[in-house]
Amino acid sequence: MIFLKKTLFKNGQLSWKLAFLLLVLSMFTHCIKENEVPAYLYIPSFSMSTSAGQGTSAQKITDAWVYVDGLVQGIYQLPVQFPVVNLGKHDIQVFPGIRNNGIRSNPVINPFLTSFKVTMDLKSGKIDTIRPSTSYISGTVFKIVEDFENGNTLTVDRDNAPNFRFGQLPEGFEGKCAGLTMTKTNSYFEKALSAKVALPDNSQNIYIEMHYKTEAPIAVGIFGTSATNSIGATAYKVTLFPSATWNKTYINLTTEAKDLKMTDFQIVFKSLLPDSISTAKMLIDNIKLLQR
Repeated sequence: MIFLKKTLFKNGQLSWKLAFLLLVLSMFTHCIKENEVPAYLYIPSFSMSTSAGQGTSAQKITDAWVYVDGLVQGIYQLPVQFPVVNLGKHDIQVFPGIRNNGIRSNPVINPFLTSFKVTMDLKSGKIDTIRPSTSYISGTVFKIVEDFENGNTLTVDRDNAPNFRFGQLPEGFEGKCAGLTMTKTNSYFEKALSAKVALPDNSQNIYIEMHYKTEAPIAVGIFGTSATNSIGATAYKVTLFPSATWNKTYINLTTEAKDLKMTDFQIVFKSLLPDSISTAKMLIDNIKLLQR
């Protein structure tokens, strides 16, 4: 730098030519860096493992929230291949993403699942594959886990129709499930799981996970009671639309559980047969009520 400064000031016109040459060289070098071929990461899907008492491992992880060295890289719908301009060794963290309340435009990180961490040496033009795995975060409380393998607990009548109820069927997403068929005669139902659970007011997250397959819309929510309010109150959160194949949804009930100000809660379902059809079969499987 000292030599260049002296040259610039002592050699007059020649020094300006040198300065111009250095400027062009700097711009050329910067251009090469900007146009350098990035590395690529490919993420096909998440794998999920569960322990005893945690129910099914089947999830619907639709998105990967990717961080590089603690900075957000992007939110990507799986499977995905994307470029990373930071070459060399970097810490990669991938969070499992879901669609909150089944709404496509509402992607969130699943608050109950662990992230996946790996250190990778990213090279220009190379495609590296990440196969992230996840499990339930320590501290997740499984308030309800119902897979209907040992019977049917979707038996509480809230519609004064005790002779029209869910039964245990062999055609579940995994094994057995709860199911019923609405007709013009039995065109409405409102039923609840028999389990009553407490949901603390200081809970950060309260979610229902469930699989469903239905020919008519079905509303899902919670019903709460307390020692001073035996009549209780209901808050329905979402309406699940017909699905000809098994689908999974994640229903965020954190606000509803707090707003009801009750002590004991049950999961409730209701549906009304549309005028356009004469029958509608609905199947429900793998219900979980999770709290942290």
